[in-house]
Amino acid sequence: MPSDKPLELGLGLDLSLKDGVQPNPISFEEVKNRLEGIRGVIGEALMTAAENKGELSPENQEILLTILKSRFEKNCRLHKDIQWQEVEKSLKSAPGKLRSLLQLEVTGGEPDVITENEGEFVFGDCSAESPIGRRNFAFDKESQEYLEKRYNRKFDGNAIDKAEEDGVDLMDKKQYGALQKKMKLDQESFSLLKTPDDIRNGNNAVGCYRNGKYVIVDTVSLMSHNADGAFRAVVKVKKV
Repeated sequence: MPSDKPLELGLGLDLSLKDGVQPNPISFEEVKNRLEGIRGVIGEALMTAAENKGELSPENQEILLTILKSRFEKNCRLHKDIQWQEVEKSLKSAPGKLRSLLQLEVTGGEPDVITENEGEFVFGDCSAESPIGRRNFAFDKESQEYLEKRYNRKFDGNAIDKAEEDGVDLMDKKQYGALQKKMKLDQESFSLLKTPDDIRNGNNAVGCYRNGKYVIVDTVSLMSHNADGAFRAVVKVKKV
């Protein structure tokens, strides 16, 4: 875990930064077993669609929309005054966004609408802990190559390339802070977030987690890997 220097949650989340993540390679078997649980929830059809990375069939679109609707109705505190009918209409007009949300879903992100901003519905990873299916990822290509050589192991990829491939954005600290006000996240894990260039150029990334009533904003070394962390992402859907 990063260091335990507390920062009160609010608009002034400061990047006071200490490098504290130590190497802790993740078990491939553990990832496989936990993803099997996700597979059981969303069904074989959606897993296959995600692996193929093509446009979802109408049947699979309906399956995914049903999952998203159920979560939306359960987590109404996250999106007061937003109506599902409007969200669904926007999603159906943007099938590429459904494919992006599918990628978040099958990797354990539990995406849901977290805000409406400038004519867009913003979906974000709302899983209680960092998405289990993205924990075998480095932060960027350079760190991936370094870590694979250092640990003599294969990573599934890196956050920067994966986000671009899936058509998602890394969640930023403002979005993460707002979400932490509504639900408790990362009490036993930490999440990698969008990182300013000056921090990234120092071989670090922004990592956040919760310690009791505090949200901790810290740095994570890109040159080490911790199995408790994964990147959180957002998907922006234009409102129609």
